Amino acid sequence: MSLLEDAGDDPEERRRRMEAREVAQNLGAVIGLAAGAVGEAARQRQKDAPKPDEPQMKQTLG
Repeated sequence: MSLLEDAGDDPEERRRRMEAREVAQNLGAVIGLAAGAVGEAARQRQKDAPKPDEPQMKQTLG
């Protein structure tokens, strides 16, 4: 039986539990999105980095 379905709880306690659950779900979503963005940025950086066997071009002023 779920904690949220306990018939003995008063409505205020049930509301607080539901709000806490929603906050936890939202936090999990934010953490997941941030982790995905960091992972994608790392992949893009790795993709754009010159490979050791590729010649590197240097920019000079002149």
